Amino acid sequence: RGIVDPTAKEEEDEVSSTEEDDDSIASFPTKHPFLAPLADLINFGPPCLTGSYNPEEHAFEFVATCSFEVGQEVTFWYSSECSDVIIANYGFLHPLVPPCPAPPAEDDVETIQKWKARAKHLEEQLWDAYTDM
Repeated sequence: RGIVDPTAKEEEDEVSSTEEDDDSIASFPTKHPFLAPLADLINFGPPCLTGSYNPEEHAFEFVATCSFEVGQEVTFWYSSECSDVIIANYGFLHPLVPPCPAPPAEDDVETIQKWKARAKHLEEQLWDAYTDM
C-alpha cells in the first residue's frame, strides 16, 4: 500500500508534482492506497516503514523509520482507517487498529449530512478514476 501516516487525519488529495505525462504513475495521489504486490507480503504492524513509489527509479521503496534489532520482524502500517475498513479491505484485524465511530443518532442531521456528502464525494472520485482508465 502507499504512503501512510498512522497518526494523520484524512487529508485532501495530494498529487506528486513532476514534469511527466499526467497519465504516469508519478501523477497519482500519494496518500491513497494502491496495490504493490510484493509489498503486500510484509505483515501489518507498528509503523516502522514508509513506502513510496520512486518515479526516477520506477521502483517501490521502503525506508525504515525505527531501529530494528537482528531477527525482529519488519512490519508495515497498511492504513490508518478504522476496524471496519481494515476488515473489509484486508480480511483481518490487528489490536492496534482503532474501532470505527458509532453511526450518528437518527436525529443528528448535521453529522448524517456530512457523511452523505463524504460518500457522494468518494463515489465521484471512484467514478472519475473509472472513467479515466
